[in-house]
Amino acid sequence: MRALLLVLVAWEGTSCSEARADRIILRGGSEIKGVILPGEGQPGQVLIQTEMASKPIAFQKEQVIQVIRQPSALDEYLARRDRVEPTAEAQYEFGLWCEQHKLSGPAEIHYQKAVELDDDFGPAHKKLGHVRHEGRWMTYDEQREAQGLIKYKGRWISRQEKEQIEAQAAATAEQASWARRIKLLRQLMQEGTEPQRRQAEGQLAGIRDPAAVAPLVQAFSGDPEPMRVFLVQILGGIPGPEAAAALVQRILAEKEPAVRQVALDELNRRKDPETIPQLTRALQSSDREAVGRAAWALASLSVVSAVPKLIAALVHIERKVVTVPTAVPSPGGISASFSSYVPSAGAASVPSAGFGTILPAPAVLGPAVAPGVVAFGASSFPVVSGISIGLGGGVSVQPAPQLVQVIHRNPEVLDALKRLTKVDFGYDVAAWRRWLAHDFQPERAVERRVPQP
Repeated sequence: MRALLLVLVAWEGTSCSEARADRIILRGGSEIKGVILPGEGQPGQVLIQTEMASKPIAFQKEQVIQVIRQPSALDEYLARRDRVEPTAEAQYEFGLWCEQHKLSGPAEIHYQKAVELDDDFGPAHKKLGHVRHEGRWMTYDEQREAQGLIKYKGRWISRQEKEQIEAQAAATAEQASWARRIKLLRQLMQEGTEPQRRQAEGQLAGIRDPAAVAPLVQAFSGDPEPMRVFLVQILGGIPGPEAAAALVQRILAEKEPAVRQVALDELNRRKDPETIPQLTRALQSSDREAVGRAAWALASLSVVSAVPKLIAALVHIERKVVTVPTAVPSPGGISASFSSYVPSAGAASVPSAGFGTILPAPAVLGPAVAPGVVAFGASSFPVVSGISIGLGGGVSVQPAPQLVQVIHRNPEVLDALKRLTKVDFGYDVAAWRRWLAHDFQPERAVERRVPQP
């Protein structure tokens, strides 16, 4: 203890010019690197300035076990700091000197002193990360608060967004609770006794909470057809847009016509305002089966206003890049290539032969009748096999990218158009558009009769 007191007395008697950067061993074995600030701090305390901290760190004297002196830039910092003039410019320049010597903590101290001396000293404000907002300098956090934002879990967001996040978190917790309950009831329906099955079925059928929609779909969407029918019946009894959207998705994703019909009947009974827009947007899907099912639903609901969107979805052109064999000149050799076409499904075969040449492809086909199949414009590409004789001035066959297009006809969309319009122009999109421009009679809104005064 006497030795420790002597060390502390030596610190307190050391002048700034003699200060050194020290390795300071603390009680418990931890270590800190810095310099002692002599004559500063409360009685019984030791203040240590490190290279990174923006203010000195205070320790009780009895916490210090050992001091190992090592020189660093902090020595010169302590020797110079009290000689810096009390002006914003001088404090800023000294802060730059600290930065150059990797003393980020002391640099921040002097940038802060600069703005305290001159509140409008821009260079120091910028070094501190301040921004100018409505004519005054402020921290980034102050600017965000002035913009009406609040900090929530490390992010600056609006109050409305915070409310939405909290509501979503509450809904997620509620959905998790429903998921556990629905899982148990479904298990009782499948494995319980007859009374348990009837009771579980009744409880499921009586669900009216929109928070149960997602857990219901997750639990039953992969079950056999009778259970999927039961699912859409449950969804039909739940009020709100969540259940309506889930019914629309069941129509778009369901493979069995019987299940789709039950879902459509529920939607037709509910008359939810978002049903028609959701089905209409589905006509733009890249999933051709979903497009066909949306068209069927719109026609079944007699949505004449969907005719323009149906015409746009009648024929779909898909462009893609494929790799095809291509004849290119070779430095030497006559390449005799005997090629054969391997057609894609439903495509016509086009033979090719030649002296290193390939006859034109692709081949254009007539319509296919099966839904979901490439109906028009299917392409076939050559698979080349042959021999090459090196006699000079020949060609060789190498793979090369080529942009092709495949035209899909949507028979379900055509059927929907015929049902809604009572006319048939086939897949002639131009004819449909001419008819749309001159003869189409969209649905008229119901006239409201207002009593005359």
